[in-house]
Amino acid sequence: MMSSQLFKSSSRCRLIKRPLLRGLFLVISLSVVLAGHAQKEIEQDFTAFVQSVNVEAWQGGEFRLTASVRVDHGTKYSHARLWARVDTQKSMGYFDNMADRPVISPEWKSYTIQGPLDDQAVKLVTGGICFGVDRYYFDDFRLEVRKKDGDWENLFLKNSGFEEADWTAGWKPTQQVKGFIFRGTTEDKVEGGKALVIDATSRPTDSRFIEANGISIHYKEFGRGDTVLFLHGNNESIQSFDKQIPEFSKKYHVIAIDSRGQGYSSEDGKPLTYELMAEDVKVFLERGGVRRVHVVGWSDGGNIGLILAMKYPDKVHSLSIMGANLFNDDSSVDPAINSQVRKQRERLVALNKPTTRFQIELCDLLLHQPNIRPEELKAIQCPALVMAGSRDIIRESHTRLIASSIPGARLTIFPRGTHDEPRKNPKRFNETVLAFLEGLPKR
Repeated sequence: MMSSQLFKSSSRCRLIKRPLLRGLFLVISLSVVLAGHAQKEIEQDFTAFVQSVNVEAWQGGEFRLTASVRVDHGTKYSHARLWARVDTQKSMGYFDNMADRPVISPEWKSYTIQGPLDDQAVKLVTGGICFGVDRYYFDDFRLEVRKKDGDWENLFLKNSGFEEADWTAGWKPTQQVKGFIFRGTTEDKVEGGKALVIDATSRPTDSRFIEANGISIHYKEFGRGDTVLFLHGNNESIQSFDKQIPEFSKKYHVIAIDSRGQGYSSEDGKPLTYELMAEDVKVFLERGGVRRVHVVGWSDGGNIGLILAMKYPDKVHSLSIMGANLFNDDSSVDPAINSQVRKQRERLVALNKPTTRFQIELCDLLLHQPNIRPEELKAIQCPALVMAGSRDIIRESHTRLIASSIPGARLTIFPRGTHDEPRKNPKRFNETVLAFLEGLPKR
């Protein structure tokens, strides 16, 4: 095992963000974030600002949002977007966040989002987003609406050009995010005397990258000692382990990575499989000079961990998995979850956009993989801890099958626990895994 300092030396400290429209889960989570205006300062890799307008009078019609945007040094690692979401009384409707056309130009340009207003539309929530370490400028927002077969007409947006003394007049940041500084500027604008600038150039970041297996893998590392590698679930990222990393890094050298095409890691168009992602991890460790790791995998990360331990046993010192599965049928996974994933896949296919290809592959990954026979688990010779919640989407009988098929594996079923145990009950989850690691023979 090599030191964290040497591992860091092969990295790039720029941020990359995958398209924000990452299927059902991230659309829902972003919408929840954008609906509130919490004042507690938080840490995340993007920020946004919003304004909400009533559109009941234009139900069944269309809207057209236009604004001018530029980014000082925009790249795929740092960019801006406009976004718009239509809400009804009971649900979210049309949503677009320019995932397929991020703003990276240093020149002022006009961008437009156009979409339908649901027959039950109540409000249109809109604004701007920015990602990464850069300086982002917004100006001259314009909103037009029309009824069915009607003419376009302007709809009032308060402080649309950020001319007010207080830029927040009419606009609200979604969260107070560390390192993103909002202010009005008179030095660089399109219309009038001011524009909004969001300055993130002084943001500290521990994000790093390694080129491995044909892709750029984003990772973070903390602490010293034996290495614990965290592998997240489907459509998730390193942030899934926000409640684990601080505790584990007190005793261990922690590495957390974003899986292929998720979080800030890139993908190269190869068909998505758990075997490919396990290979990504293997090459990642080799490129970083890390000999062996304690793997902690949650959901898809657990599936990857199983394959990693089977195919590359020299890389895995121990294996702790939460909510993993060997295959997907009614004996292993709650059918209601599969129904939700199929419906989401249908929605993504209906969008018929190039940017949804990978999201569809993520759905297919859940529906059709992995394909591991229980007897194959006999190849795992490292100490193993198999976990799930008693109310997990993975059936308890299937989790017990996994544990009984791995030689000497320990089994923990968390009472009243769900698939979200690491997030919902972090103290219980952390203590369980840390106790397992502490009980292993010292090397």
